Amino acid sequence: MQTSVSVIDMAKVMISLPDGFLAEIDDAARKRHQTRSEFVRAAMREYLERRSSEGRGAEQFLLREGWEAIQRIASGREEAPQE
Repeated sequence: MQTSVSVIDMAKVMISLPDGFLAEIDDAARKRHQTRSEFVRAAMREYLERRSSEGRGAEQFLLREGWEAIQRIASGREEAPQE
């Protein structure tokens, strides 16, 4: 019986890190039973997801602030800004 293995295309990236930082990364990866590459990929993915969700949070905040300003102006509690 043959098993098929799916290969994902991956690019190799070379980066420079201080020796102490690399040792921390290797230690953290080892504790999680991951390779260095798996650990760095997961950390980068988490960073991007957090950054994306922070952006959505800021966007929602601005929309809410804008809507509240419109309501204050419409109710006469605040004057519209002059151009």
